[in-house]
Amino acid sequence: MDATEIFEGIWQGGELWPAMPTGYKKVMGLRWEAMDYVPLLGIVQGLATFVWNPLQDLPVLPDRDTLHDAVGMVLGWHAMGWRCLIHCAEGHNRSGLIVGLTLRELGMSGADAVALIQAKRPGALGNQVFREAVLTGI
Repeated sequence: MDATEIFEGIWQGGELWPAMPTGYKKVMGLRWEAMDYVPLLGIVQGLATFVWNPLQDLPVLPDRDTLHDAVGMVLGWHAMGWRCLIHCAEGHNRSGLIVGLTLRELGMSGADAVALIQAKRPGALGNQVFREAVLTGI
């Protein structure tokens, strides 16, 4: 599993299986098709919470309530100082959307959030709709 620290304890990454993540207090899985490995997370030492928040990587933005809930959770984890991982299949679009919107809520401009994510995770936010949401907010 590859993951990159984007900003102060907020990590963005791809597929969890077969190398399960270690060292994270909280993990948010965004893969639509990910329920098959969730029971295996119970054996990951130190992991307190796994949240499955399925999003699809489509040229349509997920509903606002879903996005606000996900970002609110990550903001709370960050405020507590917990090392958290937001992941999807490739660690590019769905995770980039949630991390980018979180960075905006932390005071970063949309342009700076997109630039930071793309610099640290080349190929991230290739979904134009998701990138635009980070740039302009939701």
